[in-house]
Amino acid sequence: MHTRVQVAVRIRPAREQQPLTSSASTSPTSRARRGSGNSQAGNGSRPSSAASNYSSLGGGAGRLINAESANTIRVVSKSESMLQQPGTFLGAGAANNPDRLARYQYDHVFNESAQQDAIYSSAIQPIVESFLSGFNCTIFAYGQTGSGKTYTMGTEAMSSEEDSAGIIPRALKDIFASLNGKTYEANLSMIEIYNEDIYDLLRPASSGSGSSSPSPASRNLLTLREDSAGIAKVVGAVETIVSSSEECLALLQRGLATRSTGMTAMNQRSSRSHAIVTLSLIQHLDNSTVATCLSSRFHFVDLAGSERVNKSATTGDRRREGISINQGLLALGQVIHALSEPATGQQGTQQPQHVPYRESKLTRVLQSALGGNSRTLMVTCISADDSDYSESVSSLRYAARARAIRNSAVANIQIDPAVDQVAVALAKENAELKALVAQLQAQGALGAVKPDTADSAKTRETVVPARVRLEDTFFADYERLCDRVSKFRSHLGAVRASVQTPVTAWGS
Repeated sequence: MHTRVQVAVRIRPAREQQPLTSSASTSPTSRARRGSGNSQAGNGSRPSSAASNYSSLGGGAGRLINAESANTIRVVSKSESMLQQPGTFLGAGAANNPDRLARYQYDHVFNESAQQDAIYSSAIQPIVESFLSGFNCTIFAYGQTGSGKTYTMGTEAMSSEEDSAGIIPRALKDIFASLNGKTYEANLSMIEIYNEDIYDLLRPASSGSGSSSPSPASRNLLTLREDSAGIAKVVGAVETIVSSSEECLALLQRGLATRSTGMTAMNQRSSRSHAIVTLSLIQHLDNSTVATCLSSRFHFVDLAGSERVNKSATTGDRRREGISINQGLLALGQVIHALSEPATGQQGTQQPQHVPYRESKLTRVLQSALGGNSRTLMVTCISADDSDYSESVSSLRYAARARAIRNSAVANIQIDPAVDQVAVALAKENAELKALVAQLQAQGALGAVKPDTADSAKTRETVVPARVRLEDTFFADYERLCDRVSKFRSHLGAVRASVQTPVTAWGS
C-alpha cells in the first residue's frame, strides 16, 4: 500500500533570549546530565499570554516585533493546514501583497499556543493505531537547534507534569494500554549517532571510565549491516524486554542520562547527537484457526538541530559536533530531495533516481522510513523568533518536500513461531517417508515383481500389502499437509485484507 509521508509543523513561541557568557560556547562539557533545572527556553515551552501577538526578541535590545511584521511566520488556516511567511527574500512590500506570499501546505499545523496533548491526539494517535495494526512506523523531529524538537518528542528530562509529556511518553502509554490482556512480546532499544558513530545508550559504560555521564569513547561502538533487501540494520544494540510504559520510561531516562549534550550560544542544552528510540512488538493473534502474529517496529527519532557556526558561537569540540550534525542533516536533505522529485526519462516518463542513503549513518538508519516499508510522520519544529527566520524558512521547505515522498507500507503478518515448529515437524515426517520409500525401492521391495520364479508369489504376498499401506500413509500425510497449507493461505489472505485499511484513514 502506497502511503505519503505525513508532515506536521509546530511553531515554537518566541522567547526572550538571555545572552550566554563567552565561556558557555567553549565549555568542554559535552555530556551534561539532564535534570529538572533544564531551561524550557530552547525546548518548546508553553507560551506566555502575549506570545501570540507580540514577541520580545533580542539579547538585551528588548525590541518588540508585531506578529504581522515582514519577518513573521504564521498560520493561515487550520482547516487548510497552510503556512504563510511574508519573507524579506520575496522583496520589499511582500507583507502587504498577499499574492507574493509564499504558502506551504502540510497535514497538521500547530501555532505557538498548541499544547502537547492537542498535538498528540491530532497527529500522533493515528500512527500509534497503525503500529498496533502491524505497520512499521517512524516519527522524527526536524528543525534548527533550540526550536523545540526535544520538548516535543519528550526526550528531555522526564517531567512530573503530565501536561508537559511529549510524543514518546504519551505513545508508550497508549500502546501498552491497548496491549492489556493480549499476548505479545515487546523490546526497547535506544541508540545515538554522534560524530558519525553509533553508540548504545542503554549499554553500561566500560569499567574504569570514572564518570557518571560517560563519553562516547567509553562505550562500545555499534555497527551497521545490510540485510538481503539492502536495508541497513544496527547490530549489537541492547534490546530490553518490556511489558509496561513505566519500564520503557525508566529505560528512556537512563538512556537520556548518557546522551551527548552541550551548551552553545543558541541553546543551553543542545543535543549533540541524533537519538533513536525503537520499540519492537510481536502480537499473537488468537482469533484464527491458523496461528499468526503481527510484527512491527516503531522508531522515535529526535534529530540534533541544524546550526550556523556564527550564531551558535561554537569552538573546539562543539564546532566539530556542529559540523558533523550539519553534514548528516545535509545528507538527509539530499535523500528527501531525491525521493520527492523522481528523475524524468527520455520519453518524458518519471523514473526513480538514485537516492544517496549511503552518504551518512543517519540516512542509512532512516532508509526504511523514507521510501520504504513504514508509515512516517515528520514533525518540523520552527522558531517564531525574527532572528531565526531564515532557518525556519529552510525547515519549511524541507518539510514541503518530505510531504511528496511515498512509502510502501504493508502490515507485517507472519506465521506464529508455534506454527513454524509444526511445519518443521511435518517436513521432517515427509522427509522420513521419502527416505523410507527410497530405501524400499533400493532393496527392490517396490520394484516390479517377476512372476516367473517360485519366490515371486511369496514376495508379492508380503511386499504388496506393505507397499499399499506405505503409500496410503504417505499420501494421507501429504494431503493433510496440503490441506493445512491451503487453510493457512486462505486465512492469511483474510487477515491481510482486514488490516490493509487501518481504523484511522491515512494520507494517500
